[in-house]
Amino acid sequence: MHFIGTFAVILTGILSDRFGRKRIAFTYVCFNSILSVLSAILLNTNVFELSFRRVLFAILKLFYGISSSVYSVAIILVIELTGPNRRILASNFVAITLVVTNFMIGVFAYFCRNHKSLSVIIAAVSVLIPAALWIVPESPRWLILQKRKTEALKILRKISKSNNRPMKFIEEIEGLQHSTISLCSNKNENIDYFEILKLIIKKRQYLLRSLILLFNWIVTQVIFYGVSFFTEKLDGNPYFNFIAATILELFSLITIQLTTERFGRKLPFTISLLLTGLSFLTIPLLPDMYNSLSTYFALFGKFCITFSFNLLYTITSEFYPTFMRNSMTSFLIAIGKFGSISSTYVHVMGDLINFQNLPFFIFAATSFTAALLFFSFLPETKNRSLPENLDDF
Repeated sequence: MHFIGTFAVILTGILSDRFGRKRIAFTYVCFNSILSVLSAILLNTNVFELSFRRVLFAILKLFYGISSSVYSVAIILVIELTGPNRRILASNFVAITLVVTNFMIGVFAYFCRNHKSLSVIIAAVSVLIPAALWIVPESPRWLILQKRKTEALKILRKISKSNNRPMKFIEEIEGLQHSTISLCSNKNENIDYFEILKLIIKKRQYLLRSLILLFNWIVTQVIFYGVSFFTEKLDGNPYFNFIAATILELFSLITIQLTTERFGRKLPFTISLLLTGLSFLTIPLLPDMYNSLSTYFALFGKFCITFSFNLLYTITSEFYPTFMRNSMTSFLIAIGKFGSISSTYVHVMGDLINFQNLPFFIFAATSFTAALLFFSFLPETKNRSLPENLDDF
């Protein structure tokens, strides 16, 4: 039910392009807080019969999936608030907050083994999050596109003053009112979603690159969630395994920061996918006496695909113009969700044909293909200004 709800990310993108990044993000975070409180109430009361409570809990999981799409909006909001040399740092900050949250949940769960009490703790923390998000300003780029130039410049000058240094892209952002919104015959400030798709289809190079990005989203989600299902079967304390997985993800974010600032986005992303493929290709080729090493190769593969998965958010956000950035990013993520759903069936396929190593060969082949396509056709986006029309790339 949760994965089904995540398909709503496409609607989230459309809404944030139309009504603003901050407004939609704040709405979704508040919605998530309400769901956390309702879940705690449902788990700690016996007003309804067990069968009905299960149905209600499944519905809440569906809405949880919908509210989780706020992540992509938050990434784009912070990217649009920063200059070219700080976009990776900004997007990693959002990702790290998620990792830290998961780490805290793992710690709370270890010391509080009662799931009912744990739900109350999670609900209590979640109601505090909207207050923190409210202090984040709206995207100046989006405000300019909505012809709210005064508000945008006010935010930029406030950021400039707090940093005690001039904002080099104030002049750049002032020119956004002349952006590609004029490409559409529609005179309204808000471009219709189908008009955006028509623009992409008309630009063949953009269409090719969008399809490659889409393929990469599907592949990274198939492997990311597929490996997660595999690591859940590891020996040891499940609480420690969960906490270790969050620490592994934290190290992948630190590696993104260290490598992309020096080598750009394209090369590290490609290498991470190639290493992912090599890791999983090695597992079925290991001799029987070294089968214990498969766990380490699987964890290294998870590290590499986590690197790719998180970096792909930034790459996709940097690829599209402001007027369609959230809509197209959310569209690609939504279609990529088929990968996360199909990841559960990849393991089932191996069991059905009595070939346990099939998932590893699938992970290796798809990651190699995705890396080759990405490196061959996608441009480098490091230190480039965010595009404002389809001709920028």
